[in-house]
Amino acid sequence: MTVSLKHPPESISIFPNTAEAQNFCRMAWKEGIKAAAAVAIGLRKYSDRSDEFLVANVEEPLAQFTDIQYSIFDQGAEVERTSTGIMSLAESLGLVLNQKLIEGLQNSLHRMPEHILSWFIDTIKGDTRAMSDGFGITDPNMTDESKVDGFCILQSFFMGYYHDIFGRLVDTSTLVSQTVEGCWGFRSESFLHYMKVAKNELPPSNRTSNHLTMSRQQILPPLARLFLGSGAYHSFVDDPRTGATRRSYIGIIGKRTLMINSLLGKCSSPNEIGGFTIIDVDVGGISRDSHGLICPGVRTEFWNLISWVWKD
Repeated sequence: MTVSLKHPPESISIFPNTAEAQNFCRMAWKEGIKAAAAVAIGLRKYSDRSDEFLVANVEEPLAQFTDIQYSIFDQGAEVERTSTGIMSLAESLGLVLNQKLIEGLQNSLHRMPEHILSWFIDTIKGDTRAMSDGFGITDPNMTDESKVDGFCILQSFFMGYYHDIFGRLVDTSTLVSQTVEGCWGFRSESFLHYMKVAKNELPPSNRTSNHLTMSRQQILPPLARLFLGSGAYHSFVDDPRTGATRRSYIGIIGKRTLMINSLLGKCSSPNEIGGFTIIDVDVGGISRDSHGLICPGVRTEFWNLISWVWKD
């Protein structure tokens, strides 16, 4: 799915919905951006009493660090009373819970009855047994236009939300074509399902209703799915609590390339150190594995193959 960086809400104009549904989708995208304004993301600090930014998990000796950490935290008001369906969607798909998220969902989905809100949760889970008609959003037998249009509105809301939050970490200024590719599309629940699972896989100590802690290895896959159209392989994190890995990676090469800023010499501030850059140039000389992952200290498998061919 191609997303315009200059006019993101227009990206869903290619959906084969009615003009009315597309209008609601564009409105929902903007509501998602408003909800994202109450969420902050950045490098985690070394401690609550320090202005030093973290390069390790606070519970581990500094000499044993494996990766920098990111904090995603709530900057909005506490959640007020709302419907069960809206609360379930906010809890399942929101990065943190606050009233801005609730209000955005209410404004976007106010026309949806409660049973359709419940169906959204079921189809994102892939739990067809819990659906009254047995059909999920990706099933071609799903012909209920109210559900299809409603899902597209929900999808637009959260794409606006995720793009705004995670986009703060990614520099796209050098791209000639100001567009990015996302791993989502019309009637596709895959990215929403991925985000729900990825959040739930974080250990309880790194996940509360108003705060998430993620390592760089854990944050790269959603960035790849949002901006490269790449279903990047799992982050190889062995210990999610500390971000410890047998094998780390520092960039992903697809049609374009997503790299940590330090590889490009952008290290003058904590924000730059924790950021990423998408480049659209020839990266043939950069070592990567067969999945396009740039791994530090690992020779490319392609060069090993070339050497073997030359020996023969």
